Amino acid sequence: MKIEEVLAEADKALYSLKIEDAIIYLETALEINPNNIEALIKLSKIALTRDEKVKALEYIEKTENLDSESMELLFERASILQALKQYERSLKAYDKFLAKEPDNYFAKLNVGIIYIQQNKYEEAQEIIEEAIKIDPDNVLGYLDKAKLYEKKGEIEKALEICNSIITSNPKLQEPYIRKAGILLRKNRLDEIIKLYDEAIKENADNNEFYALRAEIKYEKGDKKGAVEDYNILIAIEENSDYYERLYEILLEERKYKEIEILLINYKNSKELYEEALNLEGKFSMQTGDINRAGEACKKLMRAYPKNRSYKYSYVFILETKKKYKEALKMLDEIEPLEENEDKFYLIKTKVLKSAKKYDDVQNEIDKKYKRDKNITSKMEEEAYLLRDKKEYDEMIKACKIIIKKNENAETTKRVKLEVAIAYFMKKKYDKSIKYENEIIKNEKDNKAYLYRNVGLSYLKQKKYKEAIQNIDKALELDEQYAEAKLNKAEALEGMKDYEGAFLIYEHIIKDMHDYSYYEEAHKMLKKMKKYEKALEYLQEAEKYYEEDERLYIDKAKLYIKMKNYNQALEEIEKGYKINPKSKEVEKEKEKILKKLGK
Repeated sequence: MKIEEVLAEADKALYSLKIEDAIIYLETALEINPNNIEALIKLSKIALTRDEKVKALEYIEKTENLDSESMELLFERASILQALKQYERSLKAYDKFLAKEPDNYFAKLNVGIIYIQQNKYEEAQEIIEEAIKIDPDNVLGYLDKAKLYEKKGEIEKALEICNSIITSNPKLQEPYIRKAGILLRKNRLDEIIKLYDEAIKENADNNEFYALRAEIKYEKGDKKGAVEDYNILIAIEENSDYYERLYEILLEERKYKEIEILLINYKNSKELYEEALNLEGKFSMQTGDINRAGEACKKLMRAYPKNRSYKYSYVFILETKKKYKEALKMLDEIEPLEENEDKFYLIKTKVLKSAKKYDDVQNEIDKKYKRDKNITSKMEEEAYLLRDKKEYDEMIKACKIIIKKNENAETTKRVKLEVAIAYFMKKKYDKSIKYENEIIKNEKDNKAYLYRNVGLSYLKQKKYKEAIQNIDKALELDEQYAEAKLNKAEALEGMKDYEGAFLIYEHIIKDMHDYSYYEEAHKMLKKMKKYEKALEYLQEAEKYYEEDERLYIDKAKLYIKMKNYNQALEEIEKGYKINPKSKEVEKEKEKILKKLGK
């Protein structure tokens, strides 16, 4: 085939979204002519869409010293370089393009955007204004002008431009989204909701506006409003993304009845049946209904017998139910694909470890070594097997041999961490700290986790000051690190700083309504003898945990502290109705009745 024919076939494949076929044709074109600009640019563009930025840059770099008569290809090269944030090279390409097409509207706007990114505001304003003069009826120039004002901090000017576009073009989506983005950065959430109300009036058939409004309502704390919007969306279009997001919000609010209705509606959609069953399985696992999760998985296996992932999921369910024989039997029936052999190995060894069939695990390690001939990997797996067997001394010895013989930095770091964890399990905290600190010296990406581990070792030794110092370092690197926050609260409690510990639990509760956090928060308030405030927290928890006997036990204990024994009895009776077999409920009830003289 001639190169023109190969390129034509590549275009056909791209038009049909057969990307892999297109890549083959384009690579064939490069075999014919390694300097074909069209093939290089199209391969670069494909790589960019796949977020393969290094590959995209490699392809585009090969075009820089090559000339092309095609203005289209020159523009493509400039825009790809822009997307790769190679701004100076992109500007050179645009300059070359504009020298031949000085009145190209889109090229001028793209140059303006680059200048905005470079904080060259005067240059940006000049070229954007030039573009607007070329095509004064095109809104893109005005939107870029709004972006420029926003970047300069002239927010009201940016909003004014957006308002003007919306007034003259109420059916366009972009001006609403641009204005909302500006308002969001200023946390003007009420204004965004009003904006999307207006957008929906003008564009009732645009689903995206409902989704955007829902997320702003969620951000504002109006989860009921967010749920309403997603229900509207689902009524308009049965989209798996809408179902999944609605599920997340309902789960967060512990609205289990609403979730059940959602799942029924989801499963009634023939096109989304697979996604619905997946969600039912996920919900069942999250709520601890392992049998229901198993039934959902069985349905998926029957409907999609060639899908290995469902079989692996069912193996996991069987393992969770401690049905190890059944899990292993199922694995024996799965013929692993060559490219998935490692995945199969990991799943099988996990089940065998859970079943404590350690000799069989060793056999699987030996089989893997025969396949990949990686002795370091084999030694590592054997060390982890010793860990699973809780033979920590032998495991530490094995790891030290790997560290001594190994030259790979990543492997050394990984094995040292396992040694640190082993020393922690042996309660040899000082040695654990030593290894963690050795890793920290050369670590770039995972320092928050390591500092938290060091803090935890100090916490176990009741060295609260040192614990907090390291945990704070972890939180500086990752302010959302929930486990580190909890460890800090524990350390503060150890120092009898109950107020400080309470403030941490209070902060966590704003993001996560887990009962254990309410429980700890109220415990700190109890220790400070702030009983009324402690009661407020338990009453708030009741919104989410009205069917949890722990709540009523804690409320009863609190009322006992407040010497309100009648109310304490009332609360413990609620706990008894939920779980009449609870020994703790029975114990607290006896205490209360004794106090009441009954």
